[in-house]
Amino acid sequence: MKTTLWDFPAASLHLKVILALEQWSKLEISFSSKEICSLLSDCCRAILPLPSAAEQLGKIRNAEQAVLQLQSLHMATKALGRLMAVLLKTKPSPVDFVDIAEVLCFWLSSGNPWVCKRALQVCAQLLEDCRDGVAFQTRGAYLPFGALAGLLGPLTCEPTSSSRQLAAACLSSLLHIQAKATNRLLQTDDPASLCEGLSAHSDASQQLQTSIHIAEMVCKNVPKEQAADFMNAIQEPFRRARGSRVRAAGNWMLTFLETWGKDIGPDVRGILSTLHTCTESMQEPSFMYFVHHAVLILARHHERLTMNVILEKFVPMDRNTLELWRTLGRDSIGIGVLKRLARKLRRVGDDSSQPSSSSGRLHAHQPSAESLAVTRAISEMVSVQSKEGVQSLLPSLLPGLLLQLSKALGEEMLFAPLSPWRGHAEDQRQEGNVCRPFCKTLMSVLSKCTEKSWLTPFWRQKMSALLESPRTYAEGMCLLTSVLLRAQLISRELIEIFSQWLRYPSANLQLTAMAFFAELMKEPPLEKRNVLKTLRVLAEKAHHRSSTIRQLAARALGNAASSVPVEVRKHGRQVVRVLQQSLADTACPEVVAESMLALAELVRVLQVVNLGSAFEDIARSTKMFFESEEEYLRYSALRLYSVLASSASTKGLFFAREVAETWVSLFLHLRDPDLAVASMCKITFRLCVPFMGLRRPREIISLCKRLGAQELQDALCTYLARYAPPKLERLRSVARRGCLENGQRLHPSTFEILAFQGPSSTEDAQVWRRQTRPSVAVAPCGQ
Repeated sequence: MKTTLWDFPAASLHLKVILALEQWSKLEISFSSKEICSLLSDCCRAILPLPSAAEQLGKIRNAEQAVLQLQSLHMATKALGRLMAVLLKTKPSPVDFVDIAEVLCFWLSSGNPWVCKRALQVCAQLLEDCRDGVAFQTRGAYLPFGALAGLLGPLTCEPTSSSRQLAAACLSSLLHIQAKATNRLLQTDDPASLCEGLSAHSDASQQLQTSIHIAEMVCKNVPKEQAADFMNAIQEPFRRARGSRVRAAGNWMLTFLETWGKDIGPDVRGILSTLHTCTESMQEPSFMYFVHHAVLILARHHERLTMNVILEKFVPMDRNTLELWRTLGRDSIGIGVLKRLARKLRRVGDDSSQPSSSSGRLHAHQPSAESLAVTRAISEMVSVQSKEGVQSLLPSLLPGLLLQLSKALGEEMLFAPLSPWRGHAEDQRQEGNVCRPFCKTLMSVLSKCTEKSWLTPFWRQKMSALLESPRTYAEGMCLLTSVLLRAQLISRELIEIFSQWLRYPSANLQLTAMAFFAELMKEPPLEKRNVLKTLRVLAEKAHHRSSTIRQLAARALGNAASSVPVEVRKHGRQVVRVLQQSLADTACPEVVAESMLALAELVRVLQVVNLGSAFEDIARSTKMFFESEEEYLRYSALRLYSVLASSASTKGLFFAREVAETWVSLFLHLRDPDLAVASMCKITFRLCVPFMGLRRPREIISLCKRLGAQELQDALCTYLARYAPPKLERLRSVARRGCLENGQRLHPSTFEILAFQGPSSTEDAQVWRRQTRPSVAVAPCGQ
C-alpha cells in the first residue's frame, strides 16, 4: 500500500489506500510507535504537497474530471485525519497525541498556503473525531494542549478564509478535548462561534481582532506547566514566517504571557531563551516589538530573573538588545530595573573588601563582559528616563560607575600628582580607552540630572577626558564633585557612601572618596558633628602611602579652613601639625605645594595667637621654597608667606628678622618668569615692606601697587642707593654670587636680570622723589 502511494499519484487511489489503512488499523497488530509515525509521515508526504486546485484545473482539460479529482483529494485529507484518530482509539496502538503533533507540525508550519490548508483539514478531522468519539479516553493521558495551541493560533490569520476557519475549528475541538480531559465544563466561549469574523467578507483589522479574541479564550485553558511547549511552538512563525502570520503569533504570545506571566516562574529562563532564538533568526525585524513586549511582561512579574537572563543571553549589545533596554526603561518598572542594574554594577566591581594585593591596591585590568553589558544597559535606560527618576537614583548609579572606573585605571592613579594650579590638567585622552564606556554612561547620567548651564558640552568633554586617564582621574573627580555641588545633587546617601569608601581596603576607592571630599569641603552640606568626624579622617589620610591621597588630604583641609572655620579651629593645632609634617615630603613637591596652600588658609583662620611656636616653624620652612625649580612650589610658598606677613603684627621682631633674610629673594622674584609667581611675589613683597626697616615704607607700598615689576625694581634700587646703600650692596653681592647668604642658590632666571648700578648723582635722587610724590596723593595708605 505504501508503494501504491508513491507509484500512483492520483488522489482517488490515495483515498482508497488510506481507507484501507483505516480498516487495517482496527486490527490488533503489534507495531511500534516509530513504525506507525513513519507510516503517517509517508501518507502526509504523498497527499499534502500535491498541486493546488488552480494547478490541477489547469492541467486537467476535462472540468468534470478535475472537480472529481479535487473532491477525492479533499476526502483523502479527511480520511487521513480519521486514520490518525483511529490509531489513537485502538487500544494496542502505542501512538499518542504527541506523536501525531510531531507528524503534523512540519506541514502546519508550511509557507505554502494549500499545503497548510490540507494539513489543517487533516488536523480538524483528527480533533473532531477525538472530541466526539466515545471510545477515545483522554482522562489521565497527556494532551499537548500548549504545543498545539501555539501551532494553530497564528494560523487564524492565514491568507485564505478557509484556512483561518479551519484553524478556529481545530482550536474549538481542542478546547472541548481539554475540558473532557480535565472533567470540567468549557468555561469560555467557543472559538467556532467566531468563524464569521475570519471569513472572506471581513477586513484584515477585523480578522486580527477576532484572532486576538480567540487567543484570549484559548490561553486561559493552556496548563501553566505547558508554557514552555506553547512558546517553543509559537516561535516557528517568528523564525520562518512573514506578514500576518508573524503578527498573529506575536499577539497570541503576548496574550498568553499576560494571562500566565505571573505563574510561570520556573519556565521564565527557557521562555527568554526561546525569545532570544527568535531575535537571531527573525526574517521580519519590524516585529521585534512583540519580542520586546514579551520580555517586558516577564520583567514585570520576574524582574530579577529576567534582567539576569537578558544580560546573559542577549549579547553582544546589538541594535535590538539596546532597544529592548529602552523598552524596559519606558515602562513603569523602569526605575526598579535601573536600580537593580546599579546594584549589580556595584557587586560586579566591588571585590575591594578583599584587597587584590598585600598593599591593598587594585591592579588595572580589562573590564569584564558583564560590567560592560550592565553599563551599556544603564546608559540606554537612562536615555529614556525622566530627570527626576535619574536624580533619585544618582546615589546608586554614581558609585557603581566610579567603582568600575577606579578598578579599570589600576594603581597608577595612586601616584599621579594633581596639578597644584587647580584645573590646569592636560587632556590625556587615548583611543581605545577601556574606561570610555563607563565615562560615557556617567556623562549620560549627569546630562540627565543637571541643567545644561551646569554641564555644557565643553565641560562634559573635559570631565570625561580627565576621568579616563589615571594621571588626571583625581582632577576629574574634583571637577565632577564641583558640578554636583552647583547642581545641588549632593545627597546624604551619596555622602554616606563616599564616607564608607574612606575606610575601604581599596586605595583606589579611598582616592575617589578623597577627591570627592576635597571639593565638597568648599561648601560642605554636612552637620557639625559629621564635619569634625570627616576632618579627623582627612588628617589621617595625610600620612597615606599614596602621594595623590596625601595631596588631596592637604587640599581638603585647606578648603575646610575656608568654609567651616569654626569647626577647624577646634582641631586647628593638630591639623597645622599634620600639614607641617607634609612640608618635609620633598619627594613629592605637589604634596608640599598643596600643604603650603592649605597652611595659608589655616593661618588666616587661626591667627598667630592660636598657632604658638608653629608660626616660627612655618615661616622658616616656607622661605626654603622661594628658589625652587617648580613654579607651583614658588607660588605656594609666596602665597603662604604673604599670609604670614599679614598676620605677623604680634610677631613683629621675629618676622623682621625673617624678612631681613628673605627680602632679596622677594625682590628678585618680582620679575619671575612665571606670571602667576611674579604677581604673587609683588603682593608678598608689599606686605613684607613694613618689616624691612626702611624710611617712608608707605611710599614703597604705594609704588608696589602702582608700578610694574621692572619699574618697581628700578625705583627700589634707586631708593636703596639713596637711603639704604648697605642693602643695595647686599643685593649686588647676592647677584654676583648667584646664591643667598645661607648658601641657597637663586633661581637661574632671577639674578640674571640685575644690571642696575645705583644712582650716581643728585639728579637720580630727584627722579626717585618725583616717582614717589604722586603716590601719596593718588594711593592712600592701606588701599
